Amino acid sequence: MELVEIRNIVRKDAPVLYRRSFAAEAVLKYDDVTTRSRRISFILEHTPTSGIQVQAEFLEIPDYPLVPALRMLKDHILRLDAKGLLP
Repeated sequence: MELVEIRNIVRKDAPVLYRRSFAAEAVLKYDDVTTRSRRISFILEHTPTSGIQVQAEFLEIPDYPLVPALRMLKDHILRLDAKGLLP
């Protein structure tokens, strides 16, 4: 499985400034032909030690083992944040 992109990213209002919540769609590619879109939700939280903690969840379960899919999703989210591509 490959994570092609995260699209339709919408930022949710959060009452605290160090926590950003988002809703989006993850486009997953299972083989050369099959791609599926799954709804996701994720939170980026700035920790007191200057790090960023990512919490992510699939709102629609992917057709793939969940732990590797979540790891792939979190890595991609961190890369998007580092490039400044999140709203």
